[in-house]
Amino acid sequence: MLSCNICTWIMWTYVYLQALAVFGFLEMHATAPTVAYSTLTKAAPKGSTKLTLEHNVAEGGWLVGDEIAIASTSFLGSESEKRKITAIEGHEVTIDSALEHDHEFLEEDHGDDLIYKRTAEVAHLTRRITIEGADDEGDKQRYGARTYAFKYRGEDSDKNMVEIEPVVKIDGVAFKNAGQEGYRDTFDPRYALAIKKVKPSKDLSYVKNSVVDKSYNHGFGILDSHNVDFENNVAYDLLGSGVLIDQSENTMVQGNCIINVKHYGNYMNPVEQDNYFVDACFDAENAPTAVFKENNCGGSERAGFLFPGEAEERNANDKNVAHGCLWGIWIKAATKGSLKKVKLSGFSAWQNYDYGLIHYGKANLIVDKCVFADNHIGIMALPIGPNPLSHDDSEMTVLYKNSLIYGRRASSQCTDRKDKVNPTAKLTGIGYHKAEAGRGGNIGVVMTSFLGGKTGWPKMSIEGPHTYPAIKGHTTFDNVKVANFENCNDIFMMDSGKQGDLHHPISLQNMKKEKSTDCDSALIPLL
Repeated sequence: MLSCNICTWIMWTYVYLQALAVFGFLEMHATAPTVAYSTLTKAAPKGSTKLTLEHNVAEGGWLVGDEIAIASTSFLGSESEKRKITAIEGHEVTIDSALEHDHEFLEEDHGDDLIYKRTAEVAHLTRRITIEGADDEGDKQRYGARTYAFKYRGEDSDKNMVEIEPVVKIDGVAFKNAGQEGYRDTFDPRYALAIKKVKPSKDLSYVKNSVVDKSYNHGFGILDSHNVDFENNVAYDLLGSGVLIDQSENTMVQGNCIINVKHYGNYMNPVEQDNYFVDACFDAENAPTAVFKENNCGGSERAGFLFPGEAEERNANDKNVAHGCLWGIWIKAATKGSLKKVKLSGFSAWQNYDYGLIHYGKANLIVDKCVFADNHIGIMALPIGPNPLSHDDSEMTVLYKNSLIYGRRASSQCTDRKDKVNPTAKLTGIGYHKAEAGRGGNIGVVMTSFLGGKTGWPKMSIEGPHTYPAIKGHTTFDNVKVANFENCNDIFMMDSGKQGDLHHPISLQNMKKEKSTDCDSALIPLL
């Protein structure tokens, strides 16, 4: 447990209660399991006490008495569950009490490496080194432990001012009952773990095989730090983003799992209906060079992945999954950058309450080798083009290729989505609910709105235009598979209902249809 009786200003930064602050070099190493998290290979219904996992966790270092977190497979990240292991045999784990919710399993191979795998992540939470704040029963204080690594600044032997950039090497450490509510700014980052001002050097900094188990703020923070490896970490039960990567270059984010990110406004007293914080399992809005590989987000009351997309010529991102979120993937593209075309490749988004993918920003979009399934809306693209009053007729483009857009699994009930999320978990005035009111089903793709300027976000709906549409825009579908649009009034493509009397052209080629009727292919209301 951490305790401190002073609040002080050290090395040109704040250090307050329950803080472990290091200025210069921080190294913590412990033996950690070789399996940070696994996934179910068999459904675990309510009442189950046994879990069948993808990995042989007995050989992967999991032990009886260790704690694990089981992600939700519904729209509610809060249906994740924490348990202790009472027995292990190979791929099978026995837990100390019965599950309170259903955790589903489904795997469908649609060819061309397009696999819809619906399963719960099971994350290992126990480590040999634990930095733990006091247990806050009832979450009354929300003031846990924080660990902070920052540069050293002081005088040398000749009284000259010197700065030493930090080097951080953390492997196999748990941060528990951590983070301090409200202090979200990067100049005073009271997260479970924050590293700041790590610059490129021969000593590569990293955070690996580590855990955040309950944080009242962001979990991990990589701030103004470059060439940091963030690998095989897990985080569970967070009042902020799982990992915040801000103003940092070349961060490798690989093999991580974040479960149950809560919306900050829901946990205030009273609830803040107009709180516009958009946290995410993986928040790299201001880190366009971050690389994402083999990461899973298992539940977020806001976004799963929030980032600017990757450059068209780069092929770094792959095998990332977001489910149980309000928005699975939010590409906030080039609103602060210079990329004219961004790409989403190698992502899977399923069972997200509003959007599997939303794209909003001043960039053309390419979606390649992605899977969108069981979302209320699979894709909503809102590229911002030139204002038509400027008479600039530069063409904006959206290209969907080599991807799967999937309506609804056979076992789903048509009422799955209704009344499933606390209204305060939604973004006020946001969310495309008109289609649900009209037809009641899931929508694969909303026809692209090529905007002529920004919308009224965040105080008003993000998809509602505040200008005339851009003069030129073109959407292309190439080698896209459309599957399971046959029940519950689900439909592959529909207009937004907010575009007025103008729809930009759409081209379709090499399309493939599975278990979808002609009547559920497209709906364009007559005006």
